[in-house]
Amino acid sequence: MGVSLYFASLAGKALDVRWETGKIMTLSLLILVLVANIYGLIKFLNRYN
Repeated sequence: MGVSLYFASLAGKALDVRWETGKIMTLSLLILVLVANIYGLIKFLNRYN
């Protein structure tokens, strides 16, 4: 989970520099990856319910 957030942060920073968007892409990617991680965790934990 932490690794995916780290890579999303790196990718977001690279896109922000390329497109000069401030921190919008970094925040957007971090939120998207966080939601995807939580969804995957819930799906994984529901197998054992």
